[in-house]
Amino acid sequence: MPKNNHSDSTHRNGNPASHPVWRGRVLWFRGRAVKRFGRPAPDVELILSALQEQNWVRFIDDPLPPKTERDPKDRLHRAIQNFNGRIHLPLLKLRGDGTGTRVGWLPVLSKPLSKPSDTSPPLDKRRRKRKMRPSD
Repeated sequence: MPKNNHSDSTHRNGNPASHPVWRGRVLWFRGRAVKRFGRPAPDVELILSALQEQNWVRFIDDPLPPKTERDPKDRLHRAIQNFNGRIHLPLLKLRGDGTGTRVGWLPVLSKPLSKPSDTSPPLDKRRRKRKMRPSD
């Protein structure tokens, strides 16, 4: 049986997947690499693995195992902040549910590109004209 050439981050029809894909320390969404982990981030990676395992439902219970001398709510909150503050391509965000016991994800709507204003000079007039040197 031939192998399909599509990645997990796209549907078979070639359109981007409607949910993220966490694979090989890279988070994919809408066909683009949203976050690549160069260094270990165990708490964030565990959250992403749990979301992937549960097929990216909107919220899951806190997947982080308890650690001595660490408040679990604060630990979850910091992991969410670390992810959202260091994302390469802001197409999604992690969020808490307000109780400190659940984490979820939310797609971020992209802002429309602004149209160039009618008062801006044409591009070719903004460029400097190069002076030609006389040839010897």
